[in-house]
Amino acid sequence: MQHYTGSTVTGTSLKLSSASVPAKIPLHFGFFNGSPVYYIVTDTNDKKSANVISEKQKWKVGNAPTLSNLPKGSLGKVYFFHNGITGNGTDGFQNDVFSNTPVQKDQYIPLRTIIDVTWNISKVPEILYSEKKILDTNMTGKVRLTNTNIIMNMPQIMWPGGQMSVREDKDLEQKPFEGGQILDINTNNMTVTFVAHRGWGPDGRTIYYIITDATTEGPAKMMGVTNTPSLISLSPAFIDLYHFTNGLKGPGPFGF
Repeated sequence: MQHYTGSTVTGTSLKLSSASVPAKIPLHFGFFNGSPVYYIVTDTNDKKSANVISEKQKWKVGNAPTLSNLPKGSLGKVYFFHNGITGNGTDGFQNDVFSNTPVQKDQYIPLRTIIDVTWNISKVPEILYSEKKILDTNMTGKVRLTNTNIIMNMPQIMWPGGQMSVREDKDLEQKPFEGGQILDINTNNMTVTFVAHRGWGPDGRTIYYIITDATTEGPAKMMGVTNTPSLISLSPAFIDLYHFTNGLKGPGPFGF
């Protein structure tokens, strides 16, 4: 999500117009162990999937080929249905099914490999609400599972027994990095409104980014995002984000 608004430097202060802005993102509905999960899709390593989902949800999904470098064994799983009962799943059939949620703290990770589920000919489709149900149905020969090389970033917003924090203070000029990164969750209109923070991309152009997870409990609690220690195992494949701890005053997380 990119938008240029300009910046000026005055003395030792850096003044940014629209340093933090609301970003309304489409919500999706899935299942975990028979209970609802609401999530967003932000990035994928597969260009075709990025284009298809972007068109379907009318909000751009980033094409991130470097996700292919992540070790598959450290990622979560999500099951997409390619036929069967028509519904609101990513591929137009039943809703997607997740292998875990943030409640499973040592297992949860928003980055997931896609497993395709296909009902075999002559088998009567039914809604499969959990990973266990999918695996059991596969064992009986009713469906077949296909591992793919597609990886998606699918942060969960609401899950059985929890959700990301919603900010009480809606003033984005005051401590936008604290107290929650979500302004509103609307399950009727299927949208979630994040605080989008302004920064600069590698080419120096203005970008806005959202924060959904943090690897350690302290920063996660301070920002009101999901504590996801499992992300630490993927750190060698991540790209650095630079935060300034002194220098020109500005809207960064440390006040610079």
